[in-house]
Order: sequence, then C-alpha cells, then structure tokens
Amino acid sequence: MGKQTETAIVKSAIAELNSPAYLKAIAKVTTKYMTPEQTVRLVESVLWKMPQLCEDLAGVRLCTQEAHEMGLQIATPAKQAYILPFKDHGKVKATLVIGYPGFIALGHRTGLLRDVTCELIHANDQFSHKLGLNRDIVHIPAWGNRGAAIGCYCILHLTTGGFQFVVMEQAKILTFKDRSPSAKGSYSPWSHPEDWEWMWKKTLVKQAFKLLPLTGVLAQAMLYDEPDPTLRKHVESTVVEPLDLSRANGSKQLLGTSPQATKPPAQTSRDDKLKVGELVTKCKELAGELDVQDVISMMEQHDIESLDTCKSKSKLTALYLDLMRATGAMANEPDPSEGT
Repeated sequence: MGKQTETAIVKSAIAELNSPAYLKAIAKVTTKYMTPEQTVRLVESVLWKMPQLCEDLAGVRLCTQEAHEMGLQIATPAKQAYILPFKDHGKVKATLVIGYPGFIALGHRTGLLRDVTCELIHANDQFSHKLGLNRDIVHIPAWGNRGAAIGCYCILHLTTGGFQFVVMEQAKILTFKDRSPSAKGSYSPWSHPEDWEWMWKKTLVKQAFKLLPLTGVLAQAMLYDEPDPTLRKHVESTVVEPLDLSRANGSKQLLGTSPQATKPPAQTSRDDKLKVGELVTKCKELAGELDVQDVISMMEQHDIESLDTCKSKSKLTALYLDLMRATGAMANEPDPSEGT
C-alpha cells in the first residue's frame, strides 16, 4: 500500500467516525467522562499510528463506542484502554483492550473501593499470607536485587472498612496468558518488556474484582473477556444508580410468567429482546442450581421482581455475575482473553 493510498484510507475512516450519524449514536451513551468528539479525536490518532486498523473499520467503530460507554480514554498516558490490530484467520480484527489503570478507574467508580493495592512478589522478598478468619498478608521487599518475579497479589480496601485479597503464583498467572489468543501477537503487552508486569497486576485485579457485587460499567468490563459470544458484545453499560431496596417486594415469581410479561417494553427491538432473552436464559440455568430463597434475595438486591418481566440488561448482567459467583461457575469458567 502506497503512502498516498494509506493516507487516503485513514482520512476516509476518520471522516466516517466524524459523521453526524455516528456521533449521534455515541451520544446516546455519553457519560460524564468524555464527549463523543473527544473520544473520536483520540481514535483518530490511533488510526494514524496504526493504519491497518482501517481494514476493520466496523470493529474500530464498535471498540470506540464500547470504550466511550465505559468512560475510558483510548491510547492516552492514562493507559485506560487501547484499540489494537490482532489477526483473526489472517484478517485484521480491531480489538478493545482495557488496561490495568482502566480497571482500577472503573472499580473506584463503583463507590465500593477506598483503595487498591497490587504488587509483584520477587524471589528475594519476604512474603507470607494466611487465609481463614484472620486473613493477612506480610510483604517485605528485598533491597537491591529482588530476584525474579514469582507471584503477585491484589488487595481491595473496601469503603466499609474491610478488605479482600487474592494471591497468585507465577505458574497460575501464566495460565491466563496462555488462554489469551493475543498473547503471542507483536502488539500484546504480555510480550512487551515494560508492560508484562502490568499484565500480571491486571490479571490479579480482575480476579479480585470477581469478589465484588458487580454492576454497570464494571460488569461490562469484566464480561468483555467473557468467552460466551452471546454475552460478550451485548452488555448494557449504563451506570447503575444506588439500589433502592424499598422497591423490592420479595416477589417469589422467580421463573414463572406474571401478567406483566405480556406487555412489551416501549420501543424494544427484536434484536434487543434477543439480547435480554439470552441473559434471562443464562440466569435461569444458574438459578436452578441454587436454593430458591437465595436466588430471590439476589434478585431483590438488583431490583428484579421476575426474570420474565425484567428488560434491563444491566440488572440482568449484574445478577448473572452474582449467580456465577454463587454457583462457582465464575471460578471454573476459562477466560481466553483474560490477559488482553
């Protein structure tokens, strides 16, 4: 591809991203963190640096919108998110990669976290941890030569005053790298000499976040690496307002159909119904493995009276993650894109 042709292709792609129709589409999910124009300007610089992304302009548009929905800056010094060109069966596929700082930012926006500590453990460090009722971590880094990295841990300091932590040794961390389809790519941060340690930390942060009640954009970010293709691309990313538990009526119409189920929501397309239906099916499958009262309690926490009448994808997504955690499905489910 000649330089002039490449320049023309990039300019054409930028013009499409700046079209009134596309900006209007992004504006529908505008957050307080970025305007549509600001997000598109960041993507413009990405296209000039990696013009091969123009081969998958539809993917670039989707990645741009998803990053904007989550309120993440693309390719800035904040390192919250990137759009990278990976190969899929020989074709370029634009892929949104959420960085370690991006997950930290989303975690803080939940209001559940006071702070997040994530550190590498080196061979010459003094390190110990214990579980049980008196959970604790003691880490004294070695001065000078700390040796090779042999593990990592993440501590979530909760606004309630408590804490949660996850510790993982090198071999376990590298299993997440092996599951990542992009780990061997030239653009993969796993392969970068200055970025690999951030991938270790990102892996631990994601595992620690699974211990939190996930809602809204954090739920979307966590599900972004979900291997189930029916859920990975179609998660609503509106920020969930604080739950009003007074609205939960303890309904036991858990999986049954209520009279309201026949009333369709306003302006719900056939495609939207399908997306909601997929989430409902997943929730029902997991709910069948738990005690009914436990499931009802989870539904009340997310302000869901009945699965058949709930049309909110964000609420269903949050419930789905809680059900996965309660049944152990989240711990056992492979995350092939965990390290991207």
